Amino acid sequence: MRPAIPLLRSFSVQPEQFTYPAYSEPLADAYGGRFECVFIVLHPFVCIPEPLAWSVTKSYPTDAQIRTLGQKFTWAEVAKKTGLQTCARINQALLTSIGSLEDHLADQPAATNRNTFLKRSQAVCQ
Repeated sequence: MRPAIPLLRSFSVQPEQFTYPAYSEPLADAYGGRFECVFIVLHPFVCIPEPLAWSVTKSYPTDAQIRTLGQKFTWAEVAKKTGLQTCARINQALLTSIGSLEDHLADQPAATNRNTFLKRSQAVCQ
């Protein structure tokens, strides 16, 4: 006879409890030498001028165009402008918006807040 498996307690994950490095500290240094290098995959907060937008050109702007013509927003600016306060909450909003989190981890109001910010920022960029 198998022993009974105890029920898991239900709990809520608070992304803010995870450690994020200081904004001013280089990422490679922030984790105490655990990593040899850091590769940034995406900066999700860049406003592209309308003439370069997908809706106009049906193609993505080049890396050079994004670097020189894109209006960048730091995570700290986004935190302040959205009221989400921390990088952890912004990350949770991003992951929710692309459907990467299960329902019990998702934060739909934060994702909506983020989307509203992006729409307002796009209007400013044009």
